[in-house]
Amino acid sequence: MNVNQALLKIKELSNKIHKLPLSSNKGGVGHYIELSIGLQLNSECLDLVDGEIKAFPLKKNKSSDILTAKETIAITMTDRDKLKSDLFSDSRLFKKINRVIFVPYFRKGTNVLILHPIFIEHNIGNNLFDKLKKDYELIQKMFNENGRIESKYGELIQSRTKGAKNSNSRAYYFKTNYVREYLIPQINFNDNKIKELIKIVCI
Repeated sequence: MNVNQALLKIKELSNKIHKLPLSSNKGGVGHYIELSIGLQLNSECLDLVDGEIKAFPLKKNKSSDILTAKETIAITMTDRDKLKSDLFSDSRLFKKINRVIFVPYFRKGTNVLILHPIFIEHNIGNNLFDKLKKDYELIQKMFNENGRIESKYGELIQSRTKGAKNSNSRAYYFKTNYVREYLIPQINFNDNKIKELIKIVCI
């Protein structure tokens, strides 16, 4: 399945409330979306033949009914050996984020409101690509200089611990800065249907 086909199928799921059992698996909603559009869960680098699907949760703003970024978005594991020398454009990280369908959702209990998908291409040479490349090269530079991967490096993406607190595994994440700057503005919270659905989820 390609990106265009997946977009059409995900749109059929969007702006609707779905009933999903509670789970400790943070990827549960993403797996539900993939299975619902006819994909099989597997360990391939990409979900689609030409892109990736990333579901991400929103939370309600304490001072209003507006939804905002709840957490970072996991991308892929960090390979230390590859990080030493891979150019950003040659990296697994870039392959994973080159063409992404982001699917925002708002959850309360078993009620999951899936919102309209957002498709972003991080094409070589555009301004957003340059920002992500700068983050990657900073993470790479600091790793090559001191042998450590620290979450404080990067404006839009970071590499940090994945799993248990003292785990040695590292993964790349889109930071909440990315969600707020590039994804949230593309969600139409003024749409009356979305407003009503958010109220229903919160009941």
